[in-house]
Amino acid sequence: MELFVVETLDKRGEYLRRLLKDEGLGVAALEEYEGIESAVFLFSFKRKIDKKIASRIPEFSTVFCLKIEDEATKILKEKNVKVFNYFDDELLIVKNAYLTAEGALAEVILNTDMSLLDMSVLILGSGRVAKACAKVFKDMSAFVAIAARSKKNLGAILSDKKLSLKEMTAYFDEFDVIINTVPALVMPCKVLKKVSKDTFILDLASAPGGIDFEAAEKLYLKTKLYLGVPSIVSPHSAANEVKKSILRRI
Repeated sequence: MELFVVETLDKRGEYLRRLLKDEGLGVAALEEYEGIESAVFLFSFKRKIDKKIASRIPEFSTVFCLKIEDEATKILKEKNVKVFNYFDDELLIVKNAYLTAEGALAEVILNTDMSLLDMSVLILGSGRVAKACAKVFKDMSAFVAIAARSKKNLGAILSDKKLSLKEMTAYFDEFDVIINTVPALVMPCKVLKKVSKDTFILDLASAPGGIDFEAAEKLYLKTKLYLGVPSIVSPHSAANEVKKSILRRI
């Protein structure tokens, strides 16, 4: 039986270790692992595999990770180590996007004084997280608009209004919440100047993000950068989806 070595930097990792044990599998914490035999190494989503880490992985092992340096990839290949990116699994990506959307909903509730029934939400982007956010907020009866570089990308997304990023500023006064999912600077200072002081802006995009937070602070806007949402708000469910993805692929 292969040993699963789990890095537990957050609750998702802790739950993943427990869930694998519940499957009757051999499990060890990476922090305590000192073995030299091949194993299945499950690194945290936060971890970037570098050459130092790669040099410690035994030959003929399997590695799951989200980020890895080119030099580390070369080292692992020479050691006949199989490397899987967590997000090469489309089903996991979709599930993760939905958990992120649920977390965004919770954060909006906590940071606004309005009912979702009375709320107007603008979502920036057209990817999986944007789609999931649109569905979750529409399901809760909010008014949802979505904006992307081209409105052609928005056809299949459930929403009440579709905008381009260029024209969205003309509608800013209609929205109580703006949620960004675009990992590029779509809300620089000149755009933020047109946002109402009463609007809550939530950035879910990975680095470099989409909001000029320094400018937002100077403009006294209410903002939050919210990354790694599934591991924060629903670590058990997030770990369960990771477990299922791993077992599908090995």
